Amino acid sequence: MYCELFELNELPFRLSPDPQFFFASKQHARAKAYMESSVWLADGFVILTGDIGCGKTTLIESFIESLPKDVVLAHISQTQLSPVEFLQSRSASGRSACGR
Repeated sequence: MYCELFELNELPFRLSPDPQFFFASKQHARAKAYMESSVWLADGFVILTGDIGCGKTTLIESFIESLPKDVVLAHISQTQLSPVEFLQSRSASGRSACGR
């Protein structure tokens, strides 16, 4: 329906975010700049908050795609774990707590 009506080549709305469809609004561009400065200045970490559907995950995926492959990162998407449960889950997966 959307593809034909708006002459699109692929569906714009999917269950999983696609960084290809990232639109850098003023707020998104500012958040991405904070993430970039945190990486390049080794300045700790960034927490993104916002309403459901505002583009947090798409922004993160777009940011990750823009990083050089030698940058080590941790993408934590399960925030309901205790610190001990988080470390246990990382150990069980065979990966360190901070690894790509």
